[in-house]
Amino acid sequence: MGRQGNCPDAVKNQILRWYGARYSLLTLVETGTYNGKRVLALKNCFKHIYSIELSNKQHKLSARSIASKHNTKHIQLLHGDSPAELAKIMNVIHKPTLFWLDAHWSGEDTAQSSKVTPVIEELEVISASPNGNLAHVILIDDVRLFGDPKAFPHPTMNELTEYIEQKFPNSHIVTENDIIAIVFNR
Repeated sequence: MGRQGNCPDAVKNQILRWYGARYSLLTLVETGTYNGKRVLALKNCFKHIYSIELSNKQHKLSARSIASKHNTKHIQLLHGDSPAELAKIMNVIHKPTLFWLDAHWSGEDTAQSSKVTPVIEELEVISASPNGNLAHVILIDDVRLFGDPKAFPHPTMNELTEYIEQKFPNSHIVTENDIIAIVFNR
């Protein structure tokens, strides 16, 4: 099953690069921009990057940081609730995409919508989209929180796995490095 503790950002970025290259994915969709460092670390790996942030403070900080860098015109930062913004993005995605789902409340510098984690709603948006059945790869960060009583109300791993199997029957699931990977059968 692999490492289950918190995984360093550098390793997570390496994993995102690997999945993007392995499956020739040109678009990255991230929920939970936070400070924008992941987007900047991956800016040369994808032709299109969309990142959604609910926190007004974090959205402004990341937008300012990204705007100050070169070669970022292909990056779109969206401010709002991730399921609603993700639904808009799904309307413009017409090719297999790499999704990084990491929009959850994680302390005072982050925002929380009606749920601590919108991961089920995000997966619902992807699966319900007409483009939801493309050969996507969906990565869900912070697997250690699923089923942790201190991280309540995250779903348990069993609940999340059952939901994924129901919504994405043409996929397989791999869990390692604090990440759940949903890889659609090709």
